[in-house]
Amino acid sequence: MARSPGGRWPRKREVAALWLLHERGPTLNLGEALGVLREELCVTKRTASNLLKRLRRLGAVKLETRGGGVVVEAVDPAEFIGRLASSYIAFRKGRCRGGG
Repeated sequence: MARSPGGRWPRKREVAALWLLHERGPTLNLGEALGVLREELCVTKRTASNLLKRLRRLGAVKLETRGGGVVVEAVDPAEFIGRLASSYIAFRKGRCRGGG
């Protein structure tokens, strides 16, 4: 079975984390981002770090080194979900046309 392009859809916790990071400012340093996730989602430092890693793999955040520190840039959640939805819709249309 063919997989949908664009990877998997984010889970509820990942959507909440992206929303919080973007709401606090689309650009935060790594410590601030981890602090926001720990406080607002009531997770451990390790879980917050893993959340950021998953969001990076999904393309929802970018981690960059600036001035000796790591900066987290969060994508707009609506834009992110819009990209996923449009790639999924294109995938479904292709299957519909090809299958009959």
